[in-house]
Parts: sequence; C-alpha cells; structure tokens
Amino acid sequence: MIEALQNGERITLMRLRETLSAEGGDSTAQRLMIIRLEGALSAARSIASSRLSDRALWQRRLADALHRQSKWDEKAKLAYAKGREDLGAGATREKNQASAEVAILEVEADLINELVRNSEDEIAHIQLLIRELRPLPMSRFHTSQALDH
Repeated sequence: MIEALQNGERITLMRLRETLSAEGGDSTAQRLMIIRLEGALSAARSIASSRLSDRALWQRRLADALHRQSKWDEKAKLAYAKGREDLGAGATREKNQASAEVAILEVEADLINELVRNSEDEIAHIQLLIRELRPLPMSRFHTSQALDH
C-alpha cells in the first residue's frame, strides 16, 4: 500500500480498507496510512500550485498574443485604407504570426486547465481517503452517556 502511494497510483477506499483488515485493524497501521496520505496530499497541493502558476503565465501570454494580433490587424487595415499595400502586407504577416501563436497558446492553455482539474480531483480524492481513515471523534452526548454507565 505504501509503495502505491510512493508510485503515485490511484488508491481506492476499498483497497485501503482491505489493507487495514489484513493488518488486523491495527490503529498504528491506520495512523501510518494517514501520515502517508497527508504527505501525498501535500505533494499534490504543491503540484497544483505549480500548475496554477503555469496557467496564470499562459493566460498572460495568451492575452499578450491576442493584443498583438488585434493591433497588427488594425495596422493592416489602416495601411490598406491609405493605399500602402507594402505596409499592409507586412502588418498582415505580423498579424498571421500572432494568430498562429494564439492558436498554439490556446491549445496549451487547454492542456494546463486539464492538468489543474486533474490536480483538484486528486486533492479531493486524497482528502476523502484521509477523512474515511480518520476515526470519528465521539460527540459530547455519546461521551457523557458512556461516562454515566
């Protein structure tokens, strides 16, 4: 089980329970699994943070490329309107380069967004496993009843 955590395998709740049953329900093994899962959660959060940073960078690059595309389009239209075919052709080439960059950045941004969603799913999955493994604290009502009897 610990090897699965270290190898980054997706662990199911059923598999965790089977492992704990094989250990005889030992609370030490359960605590050890929780500690390992908390380590995996910390690593997943770190990866998610890096991916969010990458996404912000790509969004800025995409906005810049879109702005350049728009500016070159305006310049090309203005040049053609003033009869400057040479300037219009140059501006159109620049606009096309910016358009190609926009297309590439949009694909990359979609991939990064998918990675961010995967990270969020992984974090939620690990948190669920930790919640399921942690023993439920006794409420005050149950504690006071236990003390009365």
